[in-house]
Amino acid sequence: MKDTNILTVEGYMNSCLPFFSHETEHGSFYCMKIENKRKSGVSDFVHVIMEEELAIKIHKEVKELGTVVRLIGEIRTINDGRLRVFMYLRYFEVLKEIPEVLENKVSLEGTLCKSPIYRTTPLKKNITDLVIASNRSKGSSYIPVITWGATAKYCSNLRIGDKIYLEGRFQSRDYENLKGEKRTVYEVSVLGDLNKIVDQ
Repeated sequence: MKDTNILTVEGYMNSCLPFFSHETEHGSFYCMKIENKRKSGVSDFVHVIMEEELAIKIHKEVKELGTVVRLIGEIRTINDGRLRVFMYLRYFEVLKEIPEVLENKVSLEGTLCKSPIYRTTPLKKNITDLVIASNRSKGSSYIPVITWGATAKYCSNLRIGDKIYLEGRFQSRDYENLKGEKRTVYEVSVLGDLNKIVDQ
C-alpha cells in the first residue's frame, strides 16, 4: 500500500537547468538543484530528479538562471554505499511573483524502521533522529527525519514498526565527520508540537 509522501518546495534555479543524469529501462532521467531560502537567510538546497518530459518543459519555460519555481513531488532515497536523498519531481511551474516566504512543506507517512536516536546538543537542545520507510508503488524510500524539543522526547519512545504521520520541511545541513571532511546531509525537519506526529 502506498504511503503519503508529498514535498512542495519553492526556490531559485541558481546553478543550472536540468541536465542528463542516467538512463534505465523506464527512460532517461535528468537532475538539477534549487535553493530554498528560509526567513533567517539560511538556504536549503534540494536535489531534484525528473523524467525527460519534465526536463524539456523546464528548458522551454525557464528563460534564465535565478528564476523562482514551484515544484511538487516526493522524497526518494538511494543507498549505494552512501544514502542519497532527493526530490522526485511530479509537477513544475514558474512563479511570476516572488513570494515573501518560499514554501517548503513535507507531508510524510511511513513506518519507523530503525530505533530512535535521542541526544542533546551542546546548546542543550533535545533531538531525536528517525528513519522512516515510506512505501511507494514500487519499492520504498528510507527517509531521515529529525525532531526537536518535546516532539523529540515523544519520538524517543517510538518503536520499530510504529506507523506515523508527520509534517515538516526538507532541509540540507552541513557538518564535519570524524576525519574532518565536510559533508552535507538531507533530511526532514519536523515542525510543530505533538499533534503533528501521531500513531496511526
